[in-house]
Amino acid sequence: MQKKTAYIFCILLLFSFCNFVFIETYSFHESNNKVELKSYIEHEPIEILNDTAFSLYGFEGTGTEEDPYVIENYKIESFDFLSNGIYVTGTTSHFIIRNCYTLSEYIGINVHNVATGTAVIANNTCIGTTIMSGGIGVSSTTGFSILDNTCSNFAIAIHTNEASDMIISGNKVSDCLYHGISIRYSNSAEIINNRIENCTMFGVIIVGFTSSHSFVYQNTFIDNGLAETYNVDNERFGNITSQAYDEGMLNVWYHEGTKTGNTWSDYSGKGSYSIDGSSDSEDIYPQGFTKMLGSWIIQFVTSLICIVSLVILKSEKKKKEA
Repeated sequence: MQKKTAYIFCILLLFSFCNFVFIETYSFHESNNKVELKSYIEHEPIEILNDTAFSLYGFEGTGTEEDPYVIENYKIESFDFLSNGIYVTGTTSHFIIRNCYTLSEYIGINVHNVATGTAVIANNTCIGTTIMSGGIGVSSTTGFSILDNTCSNFAIAIHTNEASDMIISGNKVSDCLYHGISIRYSNSAEIINNRIENCTMFGVIIVGFTSSHSFVYQNTFIDNGLAETYNVDNERFGNITSQAYDEGMLNVWYHEGTKTGNTWSDYSGKGSYSIDGSSDSEDIYPQGFTKMLGSWIIQFVTSLICIVSLVILKSEKKKKEA
């Protein structure tokens, strides 16, 4: 009996150690991400008003699709009213804004009216100094990507206006006064694999009756909709009953092919998840946090069994000595 108990104890102890190593490894990578801030190059706010400006700033690349201009590794602080951290408009060249850190009172990264299919915004960190500012904004532009960015402490973290054919994926958004991701009078957005949490109104909002043909799935919504009521353009009001809002047409909040919806922290576990707004949209394949909870339960039970096994071992040892 003693050998069997010891054998079980060793296996469970090894399992707990593996979990510990995983958690420590994850924390280590998180720490490394914070340390990377020191490797940024401090830079004044960047303003690109035409194609020539890319070269004048000395950015690498030639502006072709194969060799885009690259704006990267800059730390930019912008505290003037209506001053952007990075602003690009009126260009036809291909460009990428990546691995930059912006701290701003207005908009961290602002792209307006650039040529179709030329803009990529990826792996940036945008922090607002006031909750009335914006993280990443794209307007009057077609065919662009907003990928793997982190935006926090804004009125709206990611905002599109009169835009179309976009991919918004892998972004982490938190602590917004109004909304996490706002799709405004914009069409054909693919919003996937984003994490949106602690936004006062909606995690994702689709504004405008002409906003259409967007897909929203595999996103994680955590504790958004903290306010009791919403206000859209001082024209549409209502009670907040979900973490998202849709007043457009033909927008889909799930992926039919994979039967995949979104993960909602307030999902009851039964039926579909209804989206606020006049479109009466719903996520018919919603997920809750049962899997996450299950992981914690497993770790707790494993630790408890280890402790009990150790107590049994000591008890048997004392009996043998007696």
